Amino acid sequence: MNDTATTLGLFASLAVTLCAIIARFWPRPKTNGAWLQLYLLVNAVAQNGGHATNAADVAARKS
Repeated sequence: MNDTATTLGLFASLAVTLCAIIARFWPRPKTNGAWLQLYLLVNAVAQNGGHATNAADVAARKS
């Protein structure tokens, strides 16, 4: 296997993992400044489109 591809894959996995951990504990900023842009970037890298909600949690809140 290509060592460069393996290294890039490991760094990508590390970035997603770290962003997911950060997104778990970071509340959304209230203002539309640089912090909001960074928050959105972290959530995008973490692939946190649902903001860590489970389907059962959302259904429970709606009823």
